[in-house]
Amino acid sequence: MIRGLMLIAALTLATNLVSGEERTKADSELARLAAGMKPGEWKELATKGYDREFLRDSRDGKPTGPIFTYTNSIHWNPRTQELYFLGAAHICDGKFIAYSAKDNTWRPLEPPEYCRMAGPGGWSHTYENDTKDFAHGQFVRQSHGRNQLDRFDIANQKWIEPIRSPGKGGHRSATEYFPEMKTFVRYETTLGFSQRLLRWDLGMSKWTPIPEAGKFEMQRATHPVIEYDPVRKRMLFGGGNDHNELYTLDSKGQVVTIASPPVPTVNSTSRNILTVDPVSGAFLLFTTFGDKEPGPMRFYAHDAERDEWRKLADATPLDSPGSRYRHFKVATPIVDHGVILFCTAQPEKVWLYKHTSEGTK
Repeated sequence: MIRGLMLIAALTLATNLVSGEERTKADSELARLAAGMKPGEWKELATKGYDREFLRDSRDGKPTGPIFTYTNSIHWNPRTQELYFLGAAHICDGKFIAYSAKDNTWRPLEPPEYCRMAGPGGWSHTYENDTKDFAHGQFVRQSHGRNQLDRFDIANQKWIEPIRSPGKGGHRSATEYFPEMKTFVRYETTLGFSQRLLRWDLGMSKWTPIPEAGKFEMQRATHPVIEYDPVRKRMLFGGGNDHNELYTLDSKGQVVTIASPPVPTVNSTSRNILTVDPVSGAFLLFTTFGDKEPGPMRFYAHDAERDEWRKLADATPLDSPGSRYRHFKVATPIVDHGVILFCTAQPEKVWLYKHTSEGTK
């Protein structure tokens, strides 16, 4: 009898926790705004604490540029309804920040100890070497010049033992977590690496080549890109400075070359934002690269069925002509709300974009 009552109580508690999580997801300002959006629509998400001072980096006690300068991704954790970002301007102190949809508020967090001890510089230039392993509740990123991937334990709000990286990161590598492979994938273009595509072997605690990738002549370009598609369960990678060649990797290790977008460069600098629509799985490219430099913001979507890029409307809230920091922005798909979130450095705003409601475009 007692054991039965205990079981009922445990099931009731679990049900309440789950329903509590669902209520939080539905009740947040982000959720309400996303729920009312139509395909092709942009809406500003007014959040607390997101202003110029919060985004501004510093050096020797003096304010400098925004923390979005050398990292163009922010990461959404569906379970906790939070965003995480760590970045820095050039040779600056840097900041580790988070946003909670529960109270619609941004907050500062403590960076890794070596970042606090080293002073300005050394932990910016992350580019595409920040990712997430939310299956294990971790935010993961790499400082330029260090042979390790730092891991932040979200549940305990602390930095834990890092993972050794194959290279020093930053300019010539890109790292992404592949959920179906249950590990990290690394696109390494550093000179001296005979294998371009690697995966982290959890059992042996080392990086091993993905064999199929050896059949392709991949570029050694600086600032490559990487992005995971949660709909088709594949990863896009490639590009880099003065290159627009792109590939996809599936969970079986198969690599496929896809069409190049109609721009000369697809790289991970602030001139580009490469992200993915969490509803259709379409890769989206926002870029100022074009025939005229600096050009206006261009917006392209990849149609997987036809393997082609189509140009969408140029006029988006992401373009701010005349703004000193118009290029600095970060993005992430909000998988459980069917939108993409963008944070811009100037003006200091948070945007939601609804690409599709269903389908494959």
